[in-house]
Amino acid sequence: MKIIQNISIYLQLLDDSFIDFLKDILNKYRLTPNTLFLELTETSIVKNKKDLIQKFKNIQELGIKVAMDDFGVGSSSLGLLKEIPIDMLKIDKIFVKGINSNKFDATFIQFIGSLCSKANITTCLEGVELESELNSIKIFSDIDMIQGYFYGKPATYDVFADEFLNNKYL
Repeated sequence: MKIIQNISIYLQLLDDSFIDFLKDILNKYRLTPNTLFLELTETSIVKNKKDLIQKFKNIQELGIKVAMDDFGVGSSSLGLLKEIPIDMLKIDKIFVKGINSNKFDATFIQFIGSLCSKANITTCLEGVELESELNSIKIFSDIDMIQGYFYGKPATYDVFADEFLNNKYL
């Protein structure tokens, strides 16, 4: 199972001891690094692109995956995808909202999914809330993951664990 940990790591990444902290956490809890994703929003990445590139590489050397969140709503450019070493691109939910009525949204999702697939970047489409949105997305073969309230709303650990153990999410 892949775990996508949605944490605010921007400030932590600027701390020189963050990589050592990650190493300690991996060892202390005996975590399998390649099951973890650390996310940073596209806007945060753009702010300190030069400083973050090496830190992302260091995180990936530990085996932890790096995800760019909210792609498409900030200062996105295809050049950013070329420069930043990421493992996953999360396409912002704003493109899902109009998928059934706006040709641009569907085209954007398909294009980014195809591009990322060819570049070996996993894609996740955020914000799927309706069955009609899910049905429209099913035809996009290059989208690897779907995330949104259609599958479940944010929950406490106890609620999630209870529902997960009862196979709601399997």
